[in-house]
Amino acid sequence: MSRSCVISWSVPDDSLTPISQYHVCVDGIVRAVVPGSFKCKALIEDIDLSRPINLSVRAVTENGHSPDAACTISLGKDAPVAPQHVRIWSITPISACISWYPSDSNAEHVILLNAVQLNGLLPSTIYRVSVRTKHPKAVLEQRPVERCCDFKTLPKIGLPDPPSNVQVEMGPQPGTLLVSWVPVTNQPLPPSRAAVHSYLVYADGRNIAQVPSVNGKW
Repeated sequence: MSRSCVISWSVPDDSLTPISQYHVCVDGIVRAVVPGSFKCKALIEDIDLSRPINLSVRAVTENGHSPDAACTISLGKDAPVAPQHVRIWSITPISACISWYPSDSNAEHVILLNAVQLNGLLPSTIYRVSVRTKHPKAVLEQRPVERCCDFKTLPKIGLPDPPSNVQVEMGPQPGTLLVSWVPVTNQPLPPSRAAVHSYLVYADGRNIAQVPSVNGKW
């Protein structure tokens, strides 16, 4: 089996910042660097195509780089067509956020709830969310084109107000941050079910800490 491939891509249409270079990645690891002024094409060698891999291209500027999921395609033996890593987060009584990693960023995706498209959610309800890739060829070949994930909305008991005056400072140790905030003061006290018992700290949509105390510092 071949251990190389040629990938090409288009320049972003709406980039307001000059692109200095492109990073071609295999499973998140940079395998080639193409200057922004060069032709948008690269030869990637010594890759294991006997298994599925995710090939992505990042546009790099002075402000950082684009997300891998914005320009990606799955290659190799048994490469999936269906979306990968479907995840539900930020669940409330009437809403939830969904994220996924596409197997082909060129394809359109349809989000279904309980097999139908809905505009709103009900409290205390179990849902099955599906992310489906519009891929006619895969449908004809009877390959899986969707991934599912189950979740339950929160009960309708009234959400607390968010903490205020969130601040971030350099931590006492290298590679650490000190996050502080003003705690919520208008919620009932324990043992009420509506009492604030902890705070969740998120980074890029991912829960990285839970603070059981209410003094607003972590």
